[in-house]
Amino acid sequence: MAFVFLLSAFYRPNFPHKLALRFIAQLGVLIMYNKVIRLPAVKDQTGLSRSSIYLRMSKGEFPQSISLGDRAIGWLEEDINQWLEQCIAKSKK
Repeated sequence: MAFVFLLSAFYRPNFPHKLALRFIAQLGVLIMYNKVIRLPAVKDQTGLSRSSIYLRMSKGEFPQSISLGDRAIGWLEEDINQWLEQCIAKSKK
């Protein structure tokens, strides 16, 4: 949200946008967003089967899903990426 505000504050028809982006980068503004991914994407990213994902979730060895509605769930992409990084770190020890 801060990024959009800062970018809109610099928006002028003839304003050099690269300069605005460089300024924002120098401020160290971190853009955070939560992307939700569904089961097929989780399976593709992890290489795990559906049953392995749910088994590991029940054991607390995999990120928990979040409810998206009555019959829909998903996972935060950031949680899946962190889990993958932990797996990679463990395998390199």
